[in-house]
Amino acid sequence: MTIDTARFQVMLNDSKLSFTQAIIPRANAPKQKIQGMEIIAVERVEEAVDRVR
Repeated sequence: MTIDTARFQVMLNDSKLSFTQAIIPRANAPKQKIQGMEIIAVERVEEAVDRVR
């Protein structure tokens, strides 16, 4: 399943109300920083798991 990048940006902006970090696919990384949220862009699930540890 793929999500339109613009829609993904809206989802990230909405989620900053509850979260301060997001691990997302590098292909969906926002072009601009989202204030109050650290974006962790990864290429593989393995990278995401390593970041959580």
